[in-house]
Amino acid sequence: MPTFAECAEAFIRMKSAEWSGPKQAPQWTSSLRTYAEPFIGHLPADQIGVDEVEAVLRPYWETKTETMSRVRARIEKILNWATAKGYRSAPNPAAWDGNLEFIFPAKNKVAPVKHHNAMPYKEIPEFMAALRASNAVGARALEFCILTTTRNTECTEARWDEIQSDVWTIPAERMKARNEHRVPLTPRMLEILKALPDTGDFVFAGRKGGLSNNTLRKYLHKEMQRPNCTPHGFRSTFKDWAVEETDFAGDLSEAQLAHKIANASQAAYERGDKLRKRRELLLAWEAYCGGA
Repeated sequence: MPTFAECAEAFIRMKSAEWSGPKQAPQWTSSLRTYAEPFIGHLPADQIGVDEVEAVLRPYWETKTETMSRVRARIEKILNWATAKGYRSAPNPAAWDGNLEFIFPAKNKVAPVKHHNAMPYKEIPEFMAALRASNAVGARALEFCILTTTRNTECTEARWDEIQSDVWTIPAERMKARNEHRVPLTPRMLEILKALPDTGDFVFAGRKGGLSNNTLRKYLHKEMQRPNCTPHGFRSTFKDWAVEETDFAGDLSEAQLAHKIANASQAAYERGDKLRKRRELLLAWEAYCGGA
């Protein structure tokens, strides 16, 4: 009978192919080794019950609630995998509904969810003017990220072969939702790209290929003196601006942010990506960012 640690290793190895980024497997491994394996790593998969899972979660549930919530979910998936492989048959002791919900307080009651800090959209024109005054590659990458409303890694890992004419096509394997996403490129975006050296695979070149995931955050915090903001938060800034200052339909900004359509029936009918209309939206966003 394999131990929990052996099951975890096999599960992570199997699932890594479908995960959207290179950080997920190391994050799973690190969190499980730190919090779970000292308690249950040595135990055979079929000997893990509610008491053992509680022993993992109890020490930090009220001080590191978000982390322990992730650890619980990861333990649950690994034990589900073990059940599917025939290593255990008892109900999953890490399941929340009808199980651990009666042992622990809900995480949103202990530690309310904190969203990424976002810059108020009314501050964007002045901020962008200051950002454009710098010639650093970090400044251009951050500006490009803001204008395209993409996620941090989608921008820093952008490749030249993904850009054709005035459309940037981000492949599914680099998207959080695992769906290909097309970004219409506006004049300022194209201007940024034209000024960059096309000498390698990556649009924004760093020491080891593309820029590191922390480049934009560091530039925002240190060079732009905005320690209370995050690169990801500019997506919320864009959304707030679109809702408060424009007449564009709400689903258009959602499509631009590459958010999944929650309603399954609606998703089945909406198969287009609204590229032309999203171009109009990004042109308006670019104009606003430029002070118009």
